[in-house]
Amino acid sequence: MTKVQELEKQTPPNVAGETNKVQLAFLDGRSIAIVTLNDPGLGNPMSPEMGDAFTAVVAQLKQLEGLRAVIVRGAGEHFSVGGHKDMLTKLADPKLSAEARHDFMLGFYDRWLSLLDIPVPVIAAIEGDCIGVAPIFACVSDICVADESANFQITFAGLGLYPGMAISYLVPKIVGAQQAALMMVAGAPFSGKQAAECAFVAKSVPKGTVHAEALKIARQIAANVDKVTRPLTQAIRVKRSELQPTLESDATRQAESYSTQEFRERIAKYLPGWYESHKAVKVLVSVLAFVCFLLSHHAGASDSGSEQEIRSIYKNLIDAENRHDLPAVRELVWNSPSTLFVAKAPVGWHGYWGIDDVVQHLHDMYQQPFRIDPIYEEEKVVLLTSEFAETYAPVRISVAYGGQNPAPKPFVMVLLWIHTPAGWKMTTDIPIPVPPDPAPH
Repeated sequence: MTKVQELEKQTPPNVAGETNKVQLAFLDGRSIAIVTLNDPGLGNPMSPEMGDAFTAVVAQLKQLEGLRAVIVRGAGEHFSVGGHKDMLTKLADPKLSAEARHDFMLGFYDRWLSLLDIPVPVIAAIEGDCIGVAPIFACVSDICVADESANFQITFAGLGLYPGMAISYLVPKIVGAQQAALMMVAGAPFSGKQAAECAFVAKSVPKGTVHAEALKIARQIAANVDKVTRPLTQAIRVKRSELQPTLESDATRQAESYSTQEFRERIAKYLPGWYESHKAVKVLVSVLAFVCFLLSHHAGASDSGSEQEIRSIYKNLIDAENRHDLPAVRELVWNSPSTLFVAKAPVGWHGYWGIDDVVQHLHDMYQQPFRIDPIYEEEKVVLLTSEFAETYAPVRISVAYGGQNPAPKPFVMVLLWIHTPAGWKMTTDIPIPVPPDPAPH
């Protein structure tokens, strides 16, 4: 087995799982196809498995004579966060040869550039995050429509990774050399509105309307004469053969980047808000399951003295947080690497593990407006056992960290406590946002 086969085995293709990783739907008598990248929990990262599913969908689309247009979108609130972190991490394995990395990347490019084989116009509908290599969809689709608030960023240089998939050829071809340098060399983020202003996308539209606009364009195309729109699309579209020399060069340079220690260090810290928040959700499920188990086995446990002590400690913890008094907060938190604090990160949500990471994150939040106002009358303390307890407390949190609006917002705080020789300590803090009530019909 070759090294590249070994790498493929680590991230096996999943064509059979197409309906999981990539969804295909049709509208208007199957004249319009909707292709959806479908891994919203992680921000629809572009993995080899999803690439295989995408290629399989393209093969289906090529067989449909009545097809007139295709829309590509991301499931959930975001288009895609780019290359899957697990794949990128595996490519940094020192045991892989440069040749294996090079060949793997060529195969990876080929999966996604199969979009260029779709015989009808392709419309990319982009909202939310479109970062890393994901902006390739704006480069190779025939028409790209972006939500004006979409977040684009080509992040390769910041990772210490040379750009791949011919994006270094396509971006300057679309926007010019200086704008391309700002996007790729500086790695500057830009909005959907800015993308339209520099012609990186065809147009931007108000928030929440991108899919309706893409469908409107698809129907305009479908209403035209297919014998004209198909060949005209091929005449305008970039050719895969035109990209091949750059793809070969990109694969070689990316293979070199993957071998560096700097890349290994940077990829380990990449997009914590996406990948760690996913881990935090799994932990939350486990924690709640554990709590249910304890409740079912210790439903009668009660100790008014301990409950009152925990209420007092909780109030002291909130007061310390509102004073931004880190030493006082630290004194009330369990000194353990298993301590968990779930909170908003610069991107997405994140599970902060261990007292040092928790305190560091609080320090970062305290640099901007931050305040918690519990509704103490509705606070509930449950003694699960003589060693573990749980607090439920509705609160209003005002926080500006991570670009949030500092206006007070309702949350439910769920805290777990552990009894130590030094008294009760907070071990888990999970704030759950309370969504607004639906408007009456």
